[in-house]
Amino acid sequence: MPIQLQQHDSVLGVAFARTGDSDHLAYSSDPIYQVEAYWRINAMGPLYVSPDIQYIDNADFRSDRDGVLVGGARIGVEF
Repeated sequence: MPIQLQQHDSVLGVAFARTGDSDHLAYSSDPIYQVEAYWRINAMGPLYVSPDIQYIDNADFRSDRDGVLVGGARIGVEF
């Protein structure tokens, strides 16, 4: 659900996802849960930069794996 900041060309967003597990995997599996927060900033003209942070639980559908925080950045061009 993005939020437009007044008088600024940037957007704050938060996303939630659940990816279902499968009975066809060779091991006992659990769904993957992900949460992401990002900030889309206009760098100049049509160029945007979006730093983000994600939390992933049950990576590779395995509940025996600890949750992990992942930081990242995207670069995009609007046309």
